[in-house]
Amino acid sequence: MNGSQKAPGDRLELNLAAAMNGDPKTDVPLRDGDILTIRQLPRWGDIGASMAVRGRFCMQVLMGIASGERLSSVLARSGGFGTEA
Repeated sequence: MNGSQKAPGDRLELNLAAAMNGDPKTDVPLRDGDILTIRQLPRWGDIGASMAVRGRFCMQVLMGIASGERLSSVLARSGGFGTEA
């Protein structure tokens, strides 16, 4: 196995900001069965928060998010999964 592959059961902690900027070391491809956990920073309450929806979705956009909003509602607003998802 080379350094760019991950084995089943591997746990990776990545810098989300770097991944969102396309850093190839942190912007790793997800595979069927992967579990993605994003923890909230303590005392995080940025009213102007947003997230980029990219990948195999109907719309790839930068969307504003509200306090307490769930990932499922943001993905629904993006039109859901595309035909090749």
